[in-house]
Amino acid sequence: MIVVCDSSPLVALSIVNRLDLLDSLFTDVLVPVSVFKELTFDNKPEAQRIAHWAEGKITAASNRQLVHSFNMLLDLGESEAMALYIERNADFLLIDERKGRKIASYNKINIVGSLGIILMAKQKGFLSTIKPLLNRLQ
Repeated sequence: MIVVCDSSPLVALSIVNRLDLLDSLFTDVLVPVSVFKELTFDNKPEAQRIAHWAEGKITAASNRQLVHSFNMLLDLGESEAMALYIERNADFLLIDERKGRKIASYNKINIVGSLGIILMAKQKGFLSTIKPLLNRLQ
């Protein structure tokens, strides 16, 4: 299974030190170039942890026209993530922002959020309990 990641869920999973759940749940984890840039500029919280984890996962969307179309309504990271999802025929788009989720659903993109990843990991037996993670996210 393939997941394409937007920035907010990566920050959330990094804060609880569980980016590894994505590697456990999916065969391919893709981080769009613009999402990587959003997350790793100087002094950005969690930048070093995310940059190290994302090595080998950074991928550019090739259909720049599609990115531009989404970018008329969304930020560049969300736009490239949706374009990459479509290009790669991914299984899920990992996104938390309400507006992005609404536009993704309208475009028949399967979405999952950070909470959904934690629940999937619990169901698959990668987590024994989720309450400590939820408490740290709050």
